[in-house]
Amino acid sequence: MCGGEELDEDDMEKLPLDLQYLPDDKEREPDLQTRVLISDTLFQMGSSYEVREEYRKWNYYVLFREYDRWEQDDDAREAMQNVIYIIIQVRFVVGHITHRLQPDVIFLSVE
Repeated sequence: MCGGEELDEDDMEKLPLDLQYLPDDKEREPDLQTRVLISDTLFQMGSSYEVREEYRKWNYYVLFREYDRWEQDDDAREAMQNVIYIIIQVRFVVGHITHRLQPDVIFLSVE
């Protein structure tokens, strides 16, 4: 799933050691079905709060974002976007009720 793209130094340092500074000629998985299966697996694993926190901790969002930019197949992109969505959604608790802020409804106004 990882390619040899160049990442910002700060983003690179947050990745696990095995995923830092991959060679420029590193190729992504060539088989479409395998890429979709991997994305679906990452999504299912992300149903656990602990796994989502690990995704955030290890900065996997950056890798998933770059894969999403690279992918040409709509179904494969949608599968990865589902993974990205569970990483970037924001949860907060008020009283005993858990709320989720959807990324597309978080607005910052500058006046």
